[in-house]
Amino acid sequence: MLRNWKMDTDAGGTAERYAKDIQRRFRQLDIPPSGMDGIVVSCVVPCLEPVIKDAVKQCFGQRALFVSAGLDTPLKITVDKPSCLGADRIATAVAAFEKYGTDAIVVDFGTAVTFDVVSARGEYRGGVIAAGIGISSDALAEKTAKLPRIKLSKPEVIVGKNTVESMKSGIFYGFMGQVKEIISRIKREVGEDAVVIGTGGYAELMDKETGLFDGVEPFLILEGLRIIWERNRERSKNKKKS
Repeated sequence: MLRNWKMDTDAGGTAERYAKDIQRRFRQLDIPPSGMDGIVVSCVVPCLEPVIKDAVKQCFGQRALFVSAGLDTPLKITVDKPSCLGADRIATAVAAFEKYGTDAIVVDFGTAVTFDVVSARGEYRGGVIAAGIGISSDALAEKTAKLPRIKLSKPEVIVGKNTVESMKSGIFYGFMGQVKEIISRIKREVGEDAVVIGTGGYAELMDKETGLFDGVEPFLILEGLRIIWERNRERSKNKKKS
C-alpha cells in the first residue's frame, strides 16, 4: 500500500512541531506508527537534519537513515566532492538507474531544477543546477517594485496584454527554453541515446509542452529512497538499536 503527502518546510520549525504534523498525518491515514520497519530521509536543509532526527525519534522510537554519498547504493559517484552531492539527487539517480538501466538524464523540477546524468555502467557523472520556476517568479516580484507575485500557469498567448500575462509568458517560455537547451547540450556531451526522465512539480506540464521526456516519474525520489533503505537496512537496524 502506498501513501504520500506533502508538508511545508520551515527552517525555523521545531522537532515538536514536525512530530505533531507527522503524527496527525498518520492518524488521518489510520497507520499505526509502531508498524514502521524503518524510516529513510532525504534532507537538503542542513539546519533541519537534527530537528527531523529528533522528530522521527519522538514519533517512531527509532532513528532515521539519512541519505548521503557514504551509503551503499548501486551508483559510483564520480563528482569532485561526493559528500557535497544533495541527498535528493542521489535518490533520484539511484531510482533512474535501477528502473531504466541505461544512460539517463534526470530532470527534477523542484525549488531548483536539477539535471543529473547517470551512465549505463552505474556512474553518477554530474549534472546541472538552475533556478526553478518558483525562484524566477519570486525574484521578479522581490526585485522589481511594480511586478506582482503570480501563480504560474501556461499562458494562452506569448504576447501578453497586461503585466501578469507578460510575466507568465516570460517565465513559462523562458523556463521551457532553458530546459530544452540544457538537455540538448547534455546529450551532445554524453550521447544522443540517453533517456530523459522528468520528475517533480512541473514535469508533466513540461512534457506536454515539449515532448522531451522518455518517462515522467512523479515519485522517482520515493522509489530511490526505498531502494537505498533496502540496501542499507542492516545499518538502519543497528542504528535503531543504539
